[in-house]
Amino acid sequence: MSNELDALGNTNLLELLLALLPGFLAAEIIAVLVMREDRTVFDRIIQALIYTFVTHAIWNQTPWSQEADPARALIGLGLIAVALGLLVTGLIKSGVIPGVWRRAQITQGASSPDEWYKTFSEKQFYTILHLRDGRRIFGWPRFWPARGDNGHVLLEYAVWLDREDESVAVRKADYLIDVKDVRFVEFLSDAT
Repeated sequence: MSNELDALGNTNLLELLLALLPGFLAAEIIAVLVMREDRTVFDRIIQALIYTFVTHAIWNQTPWSQEADPARALIGLGLIAVALGLLVTGLIKSGVIPGVWRRAQITQGASSPDEWYKTFSEKQFYTILHLRDGRRIFGWPRFWPARGDNGHVLLEYAVWLDREDESVAVRKADYLIDVKDVRFVEFLSDAT
């Protein structure tokens, strides 16, 4: 009798995990593709449960949900979870979701982790990084961290500048600059 109860418990646990999987998949897609502040485990679980509810609600509205076996249901739920994760990611990154929340006066927050990331994302210009030791470097920012207090900026086609904004190097190179060494950033919209 004990083995039968253990098997029944394992089956119920497996069914529960499979039922929750689509929401966790959608939440993970969003977490990977959208730069955000780190969230607590509790916050991530609540978010995944919300996406689980949404994926199941959508699945139950499809004509296939009534006659699908568990394997097909899992595939259908998985496809909905991927589509939901990509859709929510697109809405967050385009500013639609934060814009709706701001217009409704629910929040004043942005979808990016901080001003550093938001500015680099919006200002697709050549950049001069003014370093704390007085040096300046000019280049195209290829990668930058989510926050301005930790990480590195990769400047492509970069050159060091002298006081008259002339290049001190003949050859352009790529440089990885620690953001802790950056005093401020200058974005040049018409760099030549």
